[in-house]
This record gives sequence, C-alpha cells and structure tokens, in this order.
Amino acid sequence: MKYILLLSVLLIGCNVQNVEVEKDLSDRMKAANNAFQLAEKEVFKDDVKPVTPDEDLKPDPDADKCACKGTGKIVHGDGHSTPCPFHAVEVILQSH
Repeated sequence: MKYILLLSVLLIGCNVQNVEVEKDLSDRMKAANNAFQLAEKEVFKDDVKPVTPDEDLKPDPDADKCACKGTGKIVHGDGHSTPCPFHAVEVILQSH
C-alpha cells in the first residue's frame, strides 16, 4: 500500500512539473514573439510597406494595362520572369 501511495505522489508530482514547464515555455515563447514584433517596429519604423500582389495585373493586349508594362517580360512575385503572350519579341515578330 505504501508503494502505491508513493507511486501516486510521484506521478502527480511529475504531472504538476510538466504543467509548470509547459507554462514556462509558453510564457517564454510569448515574450520572444513580443520582442521580435517590437524589434521589427524599431528597425523598420513603419516606412516599409508590405508588398502585396497586384490582382489586376494580367496579360493584356494594351501595353499600359498589361502586367509586363510593354516590356515583353512578366516578372513574378518570386523574381522569375516569363515572356508576355502579347508583347514578347517573338510574338511581335510572328504577327508582322
């Protein structure tokens, strides 16, 4: 009977300790997150606006409305470019 009581106390103690560790980790993660957000505001000072994709930019026969702006190359968000289906040099040469 003593061993069962001792084992119960040990198991309950381990659970309490795990809860305390989880709370401590959670508090530290929140503090780190707050520190990063504060540092980001200090570094960027709100003068840098996030880049958002322009949903209206699509290939268009009108160079002023086209995503390539008449250059013949459409630059995508990750930096790679593809030929414009309307203004690429190859397309212009084929149409003449």
